Order: sequence, then structure tokens, then C-alpha cells
Amino acid sequence: MSSELNLSKEEIEALQAGIADGSIASGAGVMPDGVIAPWSFDSGDEREFGDLHALHMLNERLARGMRQVFQPMLRVAPKVDCGLTSLESFGSYAEGFEDFLSLTIVRMEPLRGHGLVVMKPDLIGAIVDAYYGGKGEPPATRASEFTAAEDRVQQSLLGRLFAQLDAAWADIFHLQFSRISSESHPQFLSFLETNDMVVVTRFLVHLPRGGTSAVDVVYPLNALKPLLPLLRLRVITEQSETDPGWKGRLKSALLDVELPVRSILAEPTMSLKGIMALKVGDVVPIHVPEELHMLVEKTTFGIGAPGEANGNAALKIRSIARPRATTNR
Repeated sequence: MSSELNLSKEEIEALQAGIADGSIASGAGVMPDGVIAPWSFDSGDEREFGDLHALHMLNERLARGMRQVFQPMLRVAPKVDCGLTSLESFGSYAEGFEDFLSLTIVRMEPLRGHGLVVMKPDLIGAIVDAYYGGKGEPPATRASEFTAAEDRVQQSLLGRLFAQLDAAWADIFHLQFSRISSESHPQFLSFLETNDMVVVTRFLVHLPRGGTSAVDVVYPLNALKPLLPLLRLRVITEQSETDPGWKGRLKSALLDVELPVRSILAEPTMSLKGIMALKVGDVVPIHVPEELHMLVEKTTFGIGAPGEANGNAALKIRSIARPRATTNR
């Protein structure tokens, strides 16, 4: 039999002959008693979304903007790292929920479906402590509900977070994020089913007193499906664009390259007989021109007059010539 999974020409001809003479039953199969399940070809496969590279690039930009979300209340610009972007079922994601969290259901106009912003109460408590003059430490004991001050802090944080989300998405599609409602206990979330696929984007906020706290922005997969062509296009565009910072660094490095600069004072000519007759003490007459070419490598860059400066031979530049392919040397 063929060493690969494909059948050879001889094997195919043998199968055809066996089916024709009845020695091989045409209805036989590997699982003749197996259950045939219907398959919808337009159902889509979550794996088609690849590694969500476009969203990861968007989140890197958002992470930089999120410093402005927390700075006014923490009184310092915290470091915010872009965490992993993952695709999983909502049930799997919710398994990691604590009993008490800041859960905000988010409208993403004009997309259908709602997103979710998840923050831990320790982060809210630390921000409240810093805002009212403390050291930015979470409370030693934790109640089962947010205080009025913590609710106000959350509203302020969410307003600035939505502005950063609007700006981060602007290059791909104009989305407008806004709050629908908030919950503090996961069991009251009902807008997503356990089997619903979600895209979880995580950001790690570094607190002033040490430690980090995660902020999750969760998108329902079905809501993002209309934007997939734009996200893929964004990946291609990002890969083809030239990094302006890289161009600047390359230009700076090129300008620091040292090149040989010279000027030829004279080039007298002699016959081979005269050269062979030279001996120590002979004088070779030269003619110094009124203008000399300053050469960079073999290209004329400037024209000047010969002279002297500080006891050294020098060239006073009278004009700058644009570099050209042909030179006088």
C-alpha cells in the first residue's frame, strides 16, 4: 500500500474492480452503525479567529491610554501591562470569578450584544484610599457591597475607560462604549450563557504600594464577528507600515557614520623614463590650482580654495556641490 494516506493508482483500480464485480460492498464503511449528526456550514468555527493578533495590538495601545484612567485618583501614573487575549466559553471564564467583584455590563454601539468590564474590589479600595489621601492600599477587611464612595470612584473610572476604548478602536471601527448596569455578585449576570464564546482581554495595573490587579474587558464573540474583516485588514496594514521610530533611529545611526574626506592638492604627470630616473633630492614641480574639490569617498561634495588655518593646511569652502554619480576622480 502507498506510504502516504493517498491511494496509489493500482489500489484505486483494484477498489473499482471489486465494487464492479460485487466482491466489495459499496455501502460498507468504517462506522456503518455510527450516528450521523447534522452540520451547519455557516455556523463558523472559533478557531478561524486565529491568535487574535489584531486585538492584541489594539490592547497594547489601550494599555498605554489606561494610565490616564487611574492617574487622577491614584495620584501617580501607574504602569499598565497588556495581558493575554484569550478565546474561551463564558462558563470557563466565569469559573475564576470571586464571590464579590465589580461587574459592569457595557453597550458597544452599533454592535449587537453587550460587553463586560471586570475589576476586583481590592483595586477599587486601593484607588479610594489613594484618592482620599491614603497610601493606595486596599482595606484590611472587605464588605460584601461597595460603599457610596467606591461606587462614585467606579463611575469615574468607567467614564475614562470608555473614552480610551473609543479612541483605541477608532482606527478600526467607530465604536461607542457606555455603561448599561453594574453588579457586584456574578450570580446576577444573565446576559451571557455558559456556552457563549467570549474574547477576554486582560490588563494588569501596578499599584503604588506594590502588587498588581487585573482589569478585564470581555467581548462576546458573536458581537465581534462583523468586525473580523476589518481586524484582519488591520493586521496586514500594521505589518506593512514602517515604524516611524525605527526610521528615526536608522537616520540617526547613519548620520554618525564616519566617512573619509580628502582634497587632492596636485596630480603632476611624468614619463616612465623620468620616474625611473628619480633619486633622493630631486624636485618634482607641481601646480596648485586656485580651486580644489573636497571629496567624500569619490564624490565631489564641495569646492574651495587652499590655505592655512592654525598652522595646518586647510580648505576654505566656497560652494557646496550636490553629490552626483560622476566625479572629477
